[in-house]
Amino acid sequence: MAVRDLLAELSIQNFGYPLGVNEVRDPAPQCSDLPSGLQPLYAVCDGVGMPDVHIGYFIDRASRTASARVRGEPTQIQGVESSKIHVFGSDGGGGRFALEDTSGAVYYLPSTGAVNEGVFIVDDVARPQKVAERLIGFLWLIQEDVEAFIMGRQGHIYINQRTCEKPSRV
Repeated sequence: MAVRDLLAELSIQNFGYPLGVNEVRDPAPQCSDLPSGLQPLYAVCDGVGMPDVHIGYFIDRASRTASARVRGEPTQIQGVESSKIHVFGSDGGGGRFALEDTSGAVYYLPSTGAVNEGVFIVDDVARPQKVAERLIGFLWLIQEDVEAFIMGRQGHIYINQRTCEKPSRV
């Protein structure tokens, strides 16, 4: 089931409180400041906002992603050799989603991590987790998380709960 269809299902569920705006936005206007690895995503949609799914999932609009560095988002992960990253989203708990330039892998940067001069500082508490080898794998994981949340699947491991030892789908 597509994410838009899943969000339509979410909108008719009763959580006992009013839901926020859960949406997959229409495609973005062409944005030349985006890394090439994210351009296919923004050709299909201008991000998503799903505040009511799990702890929340947000894929930034193309314009926000293009301005991530200016807004103080990290552009590198300490400890990942010569790795440039592009933050393109977050969860509702302050964790970030970032695309690694060279490999195209997607990392989850936990909210406990510090950023110093554009570098995400890795320590024993704040360890970036590779959640997918490619962006498409990350998008499949998002879809699985949305479906698991809406269907009430107990024991489902959400993106922000994954560790390096757990295999990603792609």
